[in-house]
Amino acid sequence: MMSRHLLLAALLAGCLQAACAATPAERAQAMLGRMSFRDKIRMLHGSTEADGYVGLVEGNTELGIPDIRMNDGPQGFRAVDHPGTTTQWPSSLAIAATWNETAAYAWGRAMGAEFKAKGCDIQLGPAVNVARIPRDGRNYEYISGEDPHLGSVLAPAAIDGIQSQGVMANLKHFILNNQEANRTAASSNVDERTLIEIYARPFWAAVTAGNVRTVMCSYNSINHVHACENFETLRTILKGYMNFTGWVMSDWFATHTSVDSAANGLDMEMPYGLYFDELLEVAVARGLVGGDLLDEKVLRILTTMYGFGMFDRPKYNGTAATNVTSDEHTLLAEELALGSAVLLKNENGLLPLQAGGSLTIAVFGKPAHDDPVTGSVAGSGKVVPASVVTVLAGIEKTGAFSNVSYYAGADAGEASRLAQAADVCVVVLATNSKEGHDRETLALPAGQVAVAKAVAAANPRAVALIVAPGPVTVDWDAAFAAVLLMVNPGQQEGAAFAKLILGEVSPSGRLPFTIPNSDNEMEMTPAQYPGIALEVEYSEKLNVGYRWYNAHNVRPKYPFGHGLSWVSVQYSALAVDPSGLSANVTVTNTSPLPGADVCQLYVSFPAAAGEPPMQLKGFKKVFLPAGGSETVRVPVGETDLSVWNVSAHAWQRVHGNFTFAIGRSSQDMVLSATVAL
Repeated sequence: MMSRHLLLAALLAGCLQAACAATPAERAQAMLGRMSFRDKIRMLHGSTEADGYVGLVEGNTELGIPDIRMNDGPQGFRAVDHPGTTTQWPSSLAIAATWNETAAYAWGRAMGAEFKAKGCDIQLGPAVNVARIPRDGRNYEYISGEDPHLGSVLAPAAIDGIQSQGVMANLKHFILNNQEANRTAASSNVDERTLIEIYARPFWAAVTAGNVRTVMCSYNSINHVHACENFETLRTILKGYMNFTGWVMSDWFATHTSVDSAANGLDMEMPYGLYFDELLEVAVARGLVGGDLLDEKVLRILTTMYGFGMFDRPKYNGTAATNVTSDEHTLLAEELALGSAVLLKNENGLLPLQAGGSLTIAVFGKPAHDDPVTGSVAGSGKVVPASVVTVLAGIEKTGAFSNVSYYAGADAGEASRLAQAADVCVVVLATNSKEGHDRETLALPAGQVAVAKAVAAANPRAVALIVAPGPVTVDWDAAFAAVLLMVNPGQQEGAAFAKLILGEVSPSGRLPFTIPNSDNEMEMTPAQYPGIALEVEYSEKLNVGYRWYNAHNVRPKYPFGHGLSWVSVQYSALAVDPSGLSANVTVTNTSPLPGADVCQLYVSFPAAAGEPPMQLKGFKKVFLPAGGSETVRVPVGETDLSVWNVSAHAWQRVHGNFTFAIGRSSQDMVLSATVAL
């Protein structure tokens, strides 16, 4: 047997020979034994010198501890000082609109590769907060959309992709960071069952299924306690119920105390040490923070770093200035944008267009070329690409039309005249959002809508493209034969749109949120949003998003899960496993074209369970050839058939009659079966 001294020496030399058999925890413990008090403190906060990254925790050359470099964000590497050096990917919410685990993995893998090539160790993403407020300025960052199950499936896939490249993912923003209004001062007040069943589910899946290594606590308070010093959410839920073994870092400047933050679960303050540097030293010296608590935090960080191989590989060569764009990633960005586009309506089969080089097309709106909206304009989600394929450029590049005209003005009369002269028209309407601000309205800009109405009135062959960071109101859409939605689709927006309208690819995206008939259709009170006296009451409880519509029997403009295609699909032979843990259904493409379909499984609990009706509990995207058929198995988890017992603080399986239904959306069920479980 190796002696304790030899083992210690080997551990401290890195993963060499016999030390390779030591566990990350053993190696971390050995390193901790060499560290001075000051060495430990330095590991618990960021540095003011970040080398071009948004965050840097300085390593220790003497001890062989590497730097930890981290950077935003959810739509690619945010290179503020080096624009054009990274891919502007479709947003997280766009990936939610794909309803496709494979796409989420590919997206994460490609982003992880770019972060690695830029010398980064941690990607600050994905963000998985459930969209409670349709106007939330950061909804585009959240891969869950308005449903916890959607996020619970897609977030682990994205994390797997990121971490497959040797870059740690950072799960954020924990938790109840559901609005930008008063985000640093407001308290999100919620009951335990709602917190767990709706808002914690995607985080839980990211920890258990995604094996995420770091978590970021949020700006807001939860039940009057700041998120980054909240014992209930950090210690009890995250590190307790979820058994998260990595480390928790603060959002930037979201730390408010030294003692309470240290005691209640925060491990690392970012971007630098206002509270976890000298003030923490004083707190330890005075006995307000124990040395064992300090060691726990350092061990969490070191163990995670050892487990992820950071001590056993050379420093990544790139810098924040390295250009990591590639033709391969440009093509993938286009494929992901294609898979996320949602066809909201298509009357009289206007799309796909049969151009053949003979049609003339008129394109309208500044967002079509002069002022395209492809991603966020500010905050952690801002990525400046090297180039953008606008809608106009994408259409022109196809060469499919005999003439392409463009009008970016606001004169409805002129727009009408130009529309009448074209065989087909495309109007692009767009809005955007950014970190720190919620949108004032879900309505699109009035000037854009006026032009759109004029074009549609003048030409019945008019297509509307909406580009938005989340839900919008579309009370003008009746005049259009076809309406497409793209959710902050990234730099290849126009290339993807052109392929869609020409039928090169069939649209297969589905709404990850509800499109309402009007602003505040859910009748939220001021106490619910934006809050009164900085108190935000989650009094709707479980009835979030489409659950509210189903519970109140209200038909929205376009329901959650809605999305059309060129192909027609039939469902048959629904069979629910006696355990309730899976359902099989046969999906048949009855059209002469190949295409994809999203098989959506909704479940209603026994009435006594007190759950909203018809909740998404499973889905699978399938690609079918013309006339093809496939039996699809949709798995269901134990917790999907459970409720959170607030007395036991645990999941409790529900028994009784459940209804399993296959739907085309949350309000369009086509097959159902009632099963006693």
